[in-house]
Amino acid sequence: MKLKKWKEILLIVQAIVIYMGYKTWPEPKDCDVKAEVVEKIVYKDKIVYVDRVVTRDRVITKPDGTTIEEKTRTEEKKKEDESSTTDENKTAIEVDSTPQPSIHASVGVDPLAYLRDQEYVAIFGGGLRLGNTPFFLTINPTINLSKPRLENVFLGITLEIE
Repeated sequence: MKLKKWKEILLIVQAIVIYMGYKTWPEPKDCDVKAEVVEKIVYKDKIVYVDRVVTRDRVITKPDGTTIEEKTRTEEKKKEDESSTTDENKTAIEVDSTPQPSIHASVGVDPLAYLRDQEYVAIFGGGLRLGNTPFFLTINPTINLSKPRLENVFLGITLEIE
């Protein structure tokens, strides 16, 4: 079965698909992005107390010949005290998260068509974002303006690069 106006029918069907996709596409949701920077500073103090006790015993000789011996003993007692304190600084940062546009459109002129065939050709295009990705489903028909007719229809996927 041959259709005489298959290009026009294809363009109308594509326009209907784009319109239905636009109407049924879910609304973008706003995301609340919050970041919090937390800085913790811990101060630790260690104090060591040392008690040293020295005991001396002496040797004393008396005139009668008896001797008394002296001994020295050293005792050390250590006591440690540890203390720590914590300081915390919080800084809240709010980041604006604007939803990405879900539709794009383009219009252009093909300069090579004028150099090649001495005709003016316009390129129209549009696309819908695929989910929350940088990809668009696009359709780009080209229309000959010198001899009004639809020349080509390009269907594809476009990548958005920022």
